[in-house]
Amino acid sequence: MLNGSVIKDLARMDRPIKIYSTVDSETDYGFRSVNQLVSSEWAEELPKTRMMTEGVMGGKEASMQEIHFRIRKATTVTTKHYLLYDGQVYDIITILPEGRDYQVLVTQLKPDAQWPLPLI
Repeated sequence: MLNGSVIKDLARMDRPIKIYSTVDSETDYGFRSVNQLVSSEWAEELPKTRMMTEGVMGGKEASMQEIHFRIRKATTVTTKHYLLYDGQVYDIITILPEGRDYQVLVTQLKPDAQWPLPLI
């Protein structure tokens, strides 16, 4: 039976996110990269984590947007994956454990990414 705090936690997870990986596959025409769905999750966008930072990337000034999402613990998610949220693509920078049942995905917006990501 679920207690009240677990129900409140689950109720806050109201943001649908999709987690993808890039997989190289061989076709008759050679290798190509394919976006493969790893997991669909309900997440909570943590308040006060939408941060804009500025820095130098590739010799140019760039601003980066960071968002933290809390999800139920998923062992299939790694920092090699990326996620799609609200039509935008985010790299997973780090994964922080939070208690026994949750983890926080620290993500960074891919500034010029269009969905679907182009095949390589």
